Amino acid sequence: MSFSISNVLSSVLSSIPSTDAYALKVRKVDNPQKSFYNWPVVQESGLIKVYHDAKNKQFECVMYTNSADGHETSAYSLFKISKEPKAIEEFSFLCSALQPFQGLDCKNYSADALQRLCNKLREHKDWSPAHLAVSARFREVLRLPGVLKHVNSQQCELKRTPLHMAVQSNNNALVSELIACYARVDLQDTDKETVLHYAARVKDKALNMVKLIPMDQTDINCLNKYNQTAVNVACKADNFDVAEFLIKAGAVLDAGDDLGFPIHYAMKKQKLSMVQAIFDAHKDAGTTKCNKHGATPLHWAKTTTLLNVALKYTHEINATSKTGDTALHIMVKRLRMECAQILLVWGADPNVRGQGGETALHMAARHNNLDLVNTLIVFGADVNVKNFKGETPRHIASTQMVNTFQSFMGRSSSVIYALHQLGALRCSPDVHGCKDGCKPGGLYNGKPEDDDVSLKQTPCEKVYDDFLHLTVGMLATMGSPQGSSPDETDSGMEVDGQTGKVREKDTVLCLDGGGIRGLILIQLLDAIEKAAGRKIVDMFDWITGTSTGGILALAMVYGYSIIECRKIYFSLKNEVFVGSRPYKSENLERLMKDCFGENTTMDKLVGTKVFITGTMSDRSPAALHLFRNFDPPDGSSSKSAAYAPEYKPPPEPKDQLVWRAGRSSGAAPTYFPPMGRFLDGGLISNNPTLDTITEITEYYMDKKMKRDFKWTLNTDRSSNSSVAKQENWKAGVGRNGWQNTPPPTH
Repeated sequence: MSFSISNVLSSVLSSIPSTDAYALKVRKVDNPQKSFYNWPVVQESGLIKVYHDAKNKQFECVMYTNSADGHETSAYSLFKISKEPKAIEEFSFLCSALQPFQGLDCKNYSADALQRLCNKLREHKDWSPAHLAVSARFREVLRLPGVLKHVNSQQCELKRTPLHMAVQSNNNALVSELIACYARVDLQDTDKETVLHYAARVKDKALNMVKLIPMDQTDINCLNKYNQTAVNVACKADNFDVAEFLIKAGAVLDAGDDLGFPIHYAMKKQKLSMVQAIFDAHKDAGTTKCNKHGATPLHWAKTTTLLNVALKYTHEINATSKTGDTALHIMVKRLRMECAQILLVWGADPNVRGQGGETALHMAARHNNLDLVNTLIVFGADVNVKNFKGETPRHIASTQMVNTFQSFMGRSSSVIYALHQLGALRCSPDVHGCKDGCKPGGLYNGKPEDDDVSLKQTPCEKVYDDFLHLTVGMLATMGSPQGSSPDETDSGMEVDGQTGKVREKDTVLCLDGGGIRGLILIQLLDAIEKAAGRKIVDMFDWITGTSTGGILALAMVYGYSIIECRKIYFSLKNEVFVGSRPYKSENLERLMKDCFGENTTMDKLVGTKVFITGTMSDRSPAALHLFRNFDPPDGSSSKSAAYAPEYKPPPEPKDQLVWRAGRSSGAAPTYFPPMGRFLDGGLISNNPTLDTITEITEYYMDKKMKRDFKWTLNTDRSSNSSVAKQENWKAGVGRNGWQNTPPPTH
């Protein structure tokens, strides 16, 4: 109990003002004539007097203030001190210190303002009057001559100006008043910091403070002694709105600190608007490496949104950090599946060896993450690559200690199974620590994640494989036909009608529709390119397509690589096929314009002949239209239907915009609104094989040229038409003796 009472007494006593605090308290005197009646004045200087209160044995100092017209007077008691020598000493000090602050209209003084001012006078006797006024938040006295002349004084610790102090205290009113009084904004303190550095560090509503500072009167790129601009300071203080504002005002971004540069802070804190502002102002920011890790903005990205923005401005997708890791390594290490996928789509090399000589596949195996393992393999990861310890991904998957007992026993089954099926070899005898999943002579090859899954090749798949191998061989050689004999319908077509020379056989690629399944087409084409060692557009004279296949056909003839085409299709997935059907046509149209340009016409696509299908819905029955990069032959059956005299004709190739052609071919009902009078070409010709054969036959009949063969890629294992199959193979692959080979049955 005694302990509690003592605590209470201590608390009460601490709340009682000390003698000095009570003696130095400023009070307003309501009726000075009555209050000080018959009190002798012992000291006087101007409007400050010291009265002797004989009754209470005190000396009271009073400051008088007058109104501008002199008709009003106010009085303030500045102190009450019992000892005369002390009172005289305090009076002398205040007379001198308060002199610059006298002369305001009495309405502008208050007991609180004078109290704050007197306290600051006693605490900082070496400060200038302007510093004291700012510190006391006494804005009204700043324009007094004795204060105004010190507005740019650096008579303060750290050589701060009054404006530095006002900004640091986050007092907008004081800052505005000082700037109105011509306070300089370019002066630097002992740390070489201007008021912009101070403003960038303010904790609350810093942007409002920064906007008060005239940008044309200071160097926004001024460096402090730590090599930081105001932008760097703002980033470090998490004031990204300030940093973005300064960037748009012209701040440079080539100054960094111990972490890095503004772009790295923005990526770290996931500030999308600032990231975009940085790239808008500094196109090369994507290659900037941070000082801490030597990492690019791609390494710092934590979300797919930020990653996609950074990738638009980054040309070194495989750039490595100080540890040798690429951005892909980091995404796999952090298990950011979607980010890793985006990097791979944009062309990240999965076989770059990072810290310890490990590839991204080593890391995925170390995490026992099947999705990442499969994704990396799809994009070409080497399943047998070794790190500096001689370990393969299979060895790591077999020996990695993770959270399951099965993994502890060396059986990270699904990962081992995936690696084994794709050709991952067992370890050599000189590798130590192997388990049954990787040791030489071991029998364990893992298990699929779904026990019902079987990778046994079906007869249908065997036909596809055989066809792929034979076709790639033929495409790679592209030799002259041997032993082929023209049939009756080919008579007169061996000679080019325009040049008079014997014409070589043509190769044709048809790409059917299927929405996002176009990614399957791209993967097949990628495999063909790698096997043949040639670009697709260099192997085919004709490329045709419908809907998603049409967009792919246009992209390849336009000049995009297969990797870039894959990027376009992932953009379709991420930016267009979003939400519920029907999807927003604006997103698809924006993507088409970005890919092909707003003004590119079909006739500008040179080299390989290309046409894609569309459905003209302004007539009954609806008619097929082919968007071509060449003029159709006079005898074209599709031309006669599309250019029927009773209907408005479609644009000629020289007038047909490429992006509109792609948009029209993909205008599938329930998915996208019509493109004017055009609907998805798949409504009439989802697999454009027969229409392609017809068009080419009519073209060469018209030109007196000979055609050779055609090849179609389907995203569905079942053919759309048995007639299509017969025609495909009858059309022939005549270079290697396949001219009359019957079609496969599957």
